Amino acid sequence: MTCDEFSDAFEVLLNSHRFLNKYSEGTVSNTINLSEYEKSILLTKAQEDLIVAAYDGDNIFSDSFESSEKVRKFLNALVKTTELTSYITDEGISNKSYIFTLPEEDDLIWFTVYEEAVLADENLGSFTALVKPVTHDEYYHTQENPFKKANKKRVLRLDIANNKVELISEYTINTYKIRYISKPSPIILIDLTDYNLTINGKSEKTECVLNPAIHTAILERAVQLAYQSRAVKENE
Repeated sequence: MTCDEFSDAFEVLLNSHRFLNKYSEGTVSNTINLSEYEKSILLTKAQEDLIVAAYDGDNIFSDSFESSEKVRKFLNALVKTTELTSYITDEGISNKSYIFTLPEEDDLIWFTVYEEAVLADENLGSFTALVKPVTHDEYYHTQENPFKKANKKRVLRLDIANNKVELISEYTINTYKIRYISKPSPIILIDLTDYNLTINGKSEKTECVLNPAIHTAILERAVQLAYQSRAVKENE
């Protein structure tokens, strides 16, 4: 759907008897009037809710991201891959630590799908190892375990502050490759610049970037959120 189509369909569903009967429960007035900004807020929230549900396999999707072709298609516009080669080595908890800064802003990482590191050794040459996320407590307990600590086939990853990760490797890391689901752009139905308003830091009119197959689900979820929000306000 285009922004105009989202807006028009929102109005139709918002005041339809189907949604009034399903969500009002006698607590919401028969007509709800929303500005384009309010619609945009709700559509953006609905989009984010459904992405989390699609990734986890919750609610309407029943399948998780990797287990269903349908769900993968819903989210394919958000799947990105990046290779990082710049790091620092003098701020980690180990003398084998490599700290990488992850993508930010438009490419903000929401969920990691796959990650690997290209390692190098003067005797073994270049080879690839999987990256395994661990908690700090897990890392402490694996340091002396030869089956769980970092080795030729496994690099450990700790999440740290300021959008950084700490990789711990027995060998030199040349490249850290990560595939992830990125944070989606907000759905903004009109340009908000003149109103000094933003949604997720953006004010320009922005179409939904997700597969059109999920647009109706986003719309219906947004209308549901509108009724739930209005019911709370009228019951206060």
